[in-house]
Amino acid sequence: LRHWVNNLENNWDDAIAEVGRGRAWVWRLYMAGCAVAFERGQIQLNQVVAVHEGRGHGDLPLRQDW
Repeated sequence: LRHWVNNLENNWDDAIAEVGRGRAWVWRLYMAGCAVAFERGQIQLNQVVAVHEGRGHGDLPLRQDW
């Protein structure tokens, strides 16, 4: 997230031209706030992968610890 925030900052004028000042500010605030919350251990990210029985990748591990 820190890299994304930096990328947004480095391309701020382009972001405003693309989506407008209000939305660009929301992106900046959201990503910066989430970066701080991740660093403090206040939030985390989970992913659920579901497959239909008999189709897809049923051989995926039940859990992946990064």
